[in-house]
Amino acid sequence: MRKVNEKIGNFKRRQQQLVTGIMAASFLLLAGVLCFFCVLAFYLSKNSVPAGAEADNAPEVTAGITLTAENLSEAEEQTYGEDPEDTYAEQPADAETVMIELTTEAPIYIDLVAVGDNLIHKEIDVTVQRPNGGYYFDEIYAPVKDVIASADIAILNQEVPCAGNQYEITGYPSFNAPTEVLDTAARLGFNVLTLATNHALDKGEEGLVNTLDYLHSKYPQILTTGTYSSYEDYMTIPIIQVEGISIAVLNYTYGTNDIPLPNGYNVNLLSDRSKIQEDIRRARETADFVIVAPHWGNEYQTKPSSEQKELARFFANCGADLIIGTHPHVVQPMEWITSSDGRQVLVYYSLGNFVSAQAHFPRALGGMAKVTLEVIDGDVRICSNTLDFTVTYFTAENWTFDNFKVYMLRDFPMELLDSYGIYTWVPDFDWQDYLDLAEQMSPGWK
Repeated sequence: MRKVNEKIGNFKRRQQQLVTGIMAASFLLLAGVLCFFCVLAFYLSKNSVPAGAEADNAPEVTAGITLTAENLSEAEEQTYGEDPEDTYAEQPADAETVMIELTTEAPIYIDLVAVGDNLIHKEIDVTVQRPNGGYYFDEIYAPVKDVIASADIAILNQEVPCAGNQYEITGYPSFNAPTEVLDTAARLGFNVLTLATNHALDKGEEGLVNTLDYLHSKYPQILTTGTYSSYEDYMTIPIIQVEGISIAVLNYTYGTNDIPLPNGYNVNLLSDRSKIQEDIRRARETADFVIVAPHWGNEYQTKPSSEQKELARFFANCGADLIIGTHPHVVQPMEWITSSDGRQVLVYYSLGNFVSAQAHFPRALGGMAKVTLEVIDGDVRICSNTLDFTVTYFTAENWTFDNFKVYMLRDFPMELLDSYGIYTWVPDFDWQDYLDLAEQMSPGWK
């Protein structure tokens, strides 16, 4: 019996030793496997993106990624050698090197101002004529010069031809202003003149051409648009460059006061829808931003007509980015409209008169469009806009005009109110009338 018990005891000891050995071997094997995976994970961490990093750090498409290799498809892969750690190992002879560079730049801002009709009546000419027969208009605009000069783009609607003294200096209804008007516009800082107005042919083709020749010879930095002295110019898209950005300014008028066009290219007309559509199409191909400046609407009406509304939609659907209207001689409101392709297009229906001798309310109140363009990676958009206001001051003694001045409405020197000549024609005029109309046209403008 004792021997049997000894055999049983020996068997149990051998069984325990076997279990212990198996457990030790299993532990060593598990430890080896864990060490292998730790080393592998460490190695891979040096050559791969951490989990989640691709989603958090990868640049969006809109960030502006430039690929230096041409015709590279998004799915194409590049092999850089056998060693995955050596990104720039020896490559096959026919492999293309791909470099990715983020090109998102700091935004560029372009400030634009535009004013309405520079309507030089004979009464204004007389007040600024010098003893030597010349004219000097600068003092009229001195109060607003800084606002104009500070803009990158300053647009003036030159309502009447400035053909010079070789034609008689005349006022309504057939205008001709001195060329000194153009000298003043240049000194103020205007660098775009819209010339397609109903008065463009008041002195015929020669008067129109003389105006253009004077501007182009003395002030080549000023972009003219809307009237042309050659077919070649007529077919050229007028573009101004600012901060490396191309801005097209297209100008059209509803008519020329029943004066027949001498040829088919002197004046852009709103009735030529096919040309407008083609002009805007070509402008979008060659410019970064497209402005359309129509001379349209009903005189002295502070609300845009149904035709203005319809034309605005037409311009927007053709591809215009900004619409700035003139002609009614009074201010009309601005609004955003939606084009057929979903873009938001800003419309100033009328900026009224910049200066005139129309001594009536509300014709002496002018509008000033103020727009800031934001440029990011070549994409141009309107980031801020407002409709501000000017007012034409003058005195009137014995029914004779004098002392014309253009002020920003908010900066008008109230001490001049008692001498304001508007009371001669509008005895019940009240300054609050201007403020109320400004608030109506542009709520919160102050």
